[in-house]
Amino acid sequence: MKHLIHAAALVAALAAPATASAVTAQENCANVASVARMIMESHQKGLALADLFAMIERNFSDPEIVIAYQEMALIAYGEPRYQTEAAQKRSVAEFRDFFHVWCLS
Repeated sequence: MKHLIHAAALVAALAAPATASAVTAQENCANVASVARMIMESHQKGLALADLFAMIERNFSDPEIVIAYQEMALIAYGEPRYQTEAAQKRSVAEFRDFFHVWCLS
């Protein structure tokens, strides 16, 4: 996957609000993975990047989180869009899992 170092910094920024509790960190990382899934699904369905940025701004109030998720969107939109549903699902799952694993590590 492209932009590996950039993604690592992004995940670190998203994981930072988690407290020392393992459960809280796991929940936070599950949320990061869920947003990653939504972002890649939006890309695969052809949603305009500007529309996705606007959705992110509407749904998150913390400016640092908004910037981090917009950076995540830029990474997603740098990946190919696939025509078949199976390939799209695989792309979404790989993107989601990539960010989930990085967040937990």
